[in-house]
Amino acid sequence: MLPTLIANFLSPAVMRILSTGWAPEWTHDRCICELIKGYTILKNSTYANV
Repeated sequence: MLPTLIANFLSPAVMRILSTGWAPEWTHDRCICELIKGYTILKNSTYANV
């Protein structure tokens, strides 16, 4: 069970999903690192379609 402090910030839908025992494979930190890697690939160009 999650600590009460964390549980207070989660929506009821998220709490129902977590109560089934499901857990994400990637943490928030890993996702942010992947986003940063992706953004560094993009070229800063006036003509970029991003």
